[in-house]
Amino acid sequence: MARLKFYLDTRPTKDGRHHIKLLLSHKGTSALLPTDVFVKPEQWHCGDNETDPRIKKNCNEYKSLNEILTSRFDIVQQHINTLVLNGTLNTLSTATHVKNYIQDQIEGKNDNGWLVSNQFMQFIERRNRSGTAKVYQETIVKISKYNDIKRLKFEDITVAWLKNFESQLRKDGLAINSIARHLRDIRAVYNDAIDHDIVSLASYPFRRFKIKHEKTQKRSLTLEQLQTLRDYCAVLAGNADFRRDVDYAVAELPKLLLPLSVKS
Repeated sequence: MARLKFYLDTRPTKDGRHHIKLLLSHKGTSALLPTDVFVKPEQWHCGDNETDPRIKKNCNEYKSLNEILTSRFDIVQQHINTLVLNGTLNTLSTATHVKNYIQDQIEGKNDNGWLVSNQFMQFIERRNRSGTAKVYQETIVKISKYNDIKRLKFEDITVAWLKNFESQLRKDGLAINSIARHLRDIRAVYNDAIDHDIVSLASYPFRRFKIKHEKTQKRSLTLEQLQTLRDYCAVLAGNADFRRDVDYAVAELPKLLLPLSVKS
């Protein structure tokens, strides 16, 4: 069960005041939520249970500030209670995840910071490899054809969204493993957003959506096929141009083509 109490930040601001925050504890971890209320240490006294705000009368606006703190506490506590009732709280592994989930509900998401396209770009930049950039940019193109990626948020990527996206790629003629690559790219970026506390684990769709794969067909030639090719080369050995091409291939790819070398 997540627990909530008031906490006076020990770090003062430039004017000597301290931020009163809400300390959220969950599964042995903790996180702080802002209240935007600042007081001097001598103006603050918290009740015995640390859930009852007491800004002293030596603060001119103590009544209104206490009301703000009480309201803020009640709002967060109400969201915690909702998480308990709908079973979501147990799926959140840390207090930071609970904090982010609650702040999403209270404050709403920043359209710029929570766009999937922005997270893709940050993900690519952190890896700083041209090959990675090309692969993930191809996935961005695929998403753009299916959805307006400039408006797409992580909350929009549900199990239903993934199934529809998968179906669209199939209609576009992509093979199962090609579709799987694009879905893995989306999953990697989503996981990265969770790791950076940008989205909550509670909304993670890949717990219920499984990426399909297909066993790759063996593309190497059989021994009989190699022998047939070798014999065919022998028949054409009299052709000077062909012989020159075979000799070049043997020189460039000895491990692959040495068994095909033409007998003189």
